[in-house]
Amino acid sequence: VVWDSENLTEWKNERIIDFIQFESTKKANRVWAPEVIFDKAKGEYLIYWTHNNADDDLDTIPWYAYSKDFTTLK
Repeated sequence: VVWDSENLTEWKNERIIDFIQFESTKKANRVWAPEVIFDKAKGEYLIYWTHNNADDDLDTIPWYAYSKDFTTLK
């Protein structure tokens, strides 16, 4: 869940990031600990997390995406 704040005491614009919008995460049975940093060179937020797919034997793997609005990931 993401909110916006200008003063860190009042929050608005609640939204949920859809981490399962990528082909490799469609079968994820868990998404772990998403974090965000701002990439000044791109002018976008880098969101990174780990996930595990229910239908494979791989361990939990790292993944990342860029976003300007925390709604659209690329």
